[in-house]
Amino acid sequence: REIHDTSRRLGAMIAMPTFIGLALVAPELIPATFGGQWSGAVPVVQALAIGGACMSIMSISAMIPQALGRWDVTLVMRALATALTVAAILSVREAGLVAIAAAVAAGEAMMILVTFDVVRRLTTEPMSEQALAYAPIATAGLIMAAAVFGWRQLMVDDLAHMTLLATSVILGAAVYLAALLVIALPLVHQAWDLVSSVKQGVFATPAPIKGSDTAG
Repeated sequence: REIHDTSRRLGAMIAMPTFIGLALVAPELIPATFGGQWSGAVPVVQALAIGGACMSIMSISAMIPQALGRWDVTLVMRALATALTVAAILSVREAGLVAIAAAVAAGEAMMILVTFDVVRRLTTEPMSEQALAYAPIATAGLIMAAAVFGWRQLMVDDLAHMTLLATSVILGAAVYLAALLVIALPLVHQAWDLVSSVKQGVFATPAPIKGSDTAG
């Protein structure tokens, strides 16, 4: 249980602000990356980014049935997610790409509730507790979004597009980290410990093979 709680928080700590940030800076990022002719795709990317944030939560929680060896449940969940996506696309197919992307995002949000309910049935962990596990990260993400949105509204007419993009990313990262330090300091410590252990494993000096120093 403790390993699951830690893994889902750490996974969401990276994925959630990434997708939220993508939705915020898409008006500059998409033209800068693909050219001005792709500006019309910005609302589509923003909707899909919100869906990606929802999918990250769903995917992390969906690892529980796999860990318990319930591949039958995993298969049913994937089939349901696919069916929801297809149904969402078909229901608004004549309304345009933005509507389709928004419908897909809504389907991902619905799958969060489905996944929480599945985990509740398999582990007896209440859905409310599962949601609360993500609350500090979601709060930090919303604070970041508010700060970046306010900055962009204030400076959109005064800064060049690339400058606005760069400052938005820097501000967002700084505000998000500061919010995490205030709201979820233990989680930041866990993330740092994980990074440190990975670095130690990657850069550790291999132990000498016994007998390799024999005289020749």
